Amino acid sequence: MTKFVFKGISAFEGSEQSFVGAVAESHQLTKEFADLKAALQFVADNNGFVISEDGKSGFMVLSVKEA
Repeated sequence: MTKFVFKGISAFEGSEQSFVGAVAESHQLTKEFADLKAALQFVADNNGFVISEDGKSGFMVLSVKEA
């Protein structure tokens, strides 16, 4: 098994900033998969999103790379 890092961002709701990317929170999650293809299939099966291990947040994946 190989570890892969999923990275993404999500904007804070209710922000007074009016342009894209002005206020954003970075997210990262590391999970183990057999290979990159399996990691990407996991993202595809979840409509481009992953959920944190504590189940309290989720984010749209922007990149996946081997850890």
